[in-house]
Order: sequence, then structure tokens, then C-alpha cells
Amino acid sequence: MDPRFANLPEGHPRRRMEEERIAMQSTPEWIAAEVERRAQAALDAFAATRGYAGILSACTYATSNIPKFAAEAQTCVNLRDATWSACYQIMAAVKSGDRAMPTVDEVISELPQLEWAP
Repeated sequence: MDPRFANLPEGHPRRRMEEERIAMQSTPEWIAAEVERRAQAALDAFAATRGYAGILSACTYATSNIPKFAAEAQTCVNLRDATWSACYQIMAAVKSGDRAMPTVDEVISELPQLEWAP
């Protein structure tokens, strides 16, 4: 709980709002949406380190006649595929009961490292 609200008395409107926010953030739907948002943001930020508008923009260069762009695009395609594949595998394991619902940070920590090839 946010320390600003932890010392408020039980039933205080601000404390109740914080408790509701925390409860909402532990639902599978919220976790899945937040993982999707953060994974997409990470992929877009990664592509932007080479001047692309985002991962989608970078991936469109996969058939470029310029070897540098084609290689960077293929790296982005591979990382995008690996990232979303890992997300779907984690969520499938949760849905099947093979795994407890992880936190957003746990899922993010299990995603592939986003790195450019040397």
C-alpha cells in the first residue's frame, strides 16, 4: 500500500480507493494488460535506440536492400517474436494451472533481453 494512505483509518475514502487499486492490480486481466503494455513499450524503446519510430517501423525494413537496415530489422523481428512468444507461454501456463499468476515484474523479468547484435 502507498505509505501516504497506510496510516489512514479503516474505511477512510482515500484508504479504500488505495485498497481497491491494489485489489484491481492483482487480477489476471489487469496483469495481462500491464504486461502487454510494458512489453510493447520496451520493444518500441529498443527500436528507438537505432532511430526507428518503434518496433513495427523497424520490422518493416526486413526486406530492405540496405544490409544494415535489413539486419537491424531482422533482429527486431526475432526479438518481437521471442518476446510475445514468452508472454503467451507464461499466460498459457497460468490458464492451464501449471503456474500461479505471476506479478507483472516477474513476467517482465522472464522476457528476452533486448540487445543489438555486435
